[in-house]
Amino acid sequence: VHRFQKQNALLLRSLGARLSLFLRSELTLEQTSLEVTDLGRFSKQIGNDRHMVLFKLHPLEAIGALDIAKPLGLTIADRMLGGKGFAVNPDRVIREVETALIDQVAQIFLREWANYWKFEEPLRVSLLGIEHDPSHIPSAGSDESFYHMCIDAEIGDCMDQLQILASGKHLGVEVTDDHSVGIGELTD
Repeated sequence: VHRFQKQNALLLRSLGARLSLFLRSELTLEQTSLEVTDLGRFSKQIGNDRHMVLFKLHPLEAIGALDIAKPLGLTIADRMLGGKGFAVNPDRVIREVETALIDQVAQIFLREWANYWKFEEPLRVSLLGIEHDPSHIPSAGSDESFYHMCIDAEIGDCMDQLQILASGKHLGVEVTDDHSVGIGELTD
């Protein structure tokens, strides 16, 4: 677990730098937790009315979700539209144009994240759409385990979370009796 968390810390620093260049504003990312969970427990934990970008990892055919907190998504969209990324009203709905902009950032984030994994064939990410209710994330069954990582993100005056939920069996996540996490191959 320690090695995996260390690898994720390096990856998140790299992702933060890449997205900072794209947004022309500093974005810091820091992993706060890593766990293996099932979809029911995840749904209860984060609640409804989310902005989750569903994605598929090819050739694994694994489905996952990148949950972007609404205030963070709106701040990123404001920055991409030329705003300063400060004092964005988090109580309003995310418009269609803002959803498209958030999808662009999600695509960059997920592409870099997938490229970090070492498999026989390189992983490719395709976005499937947006979901607001975590209980509607497609899965193979109610007992399927998911890799769940929480990431603190800070841009401008906004500090909130990103969460990644990906199918554990496809990524080589193994849960032992003591609920520790073992991961397949990682890049060094």
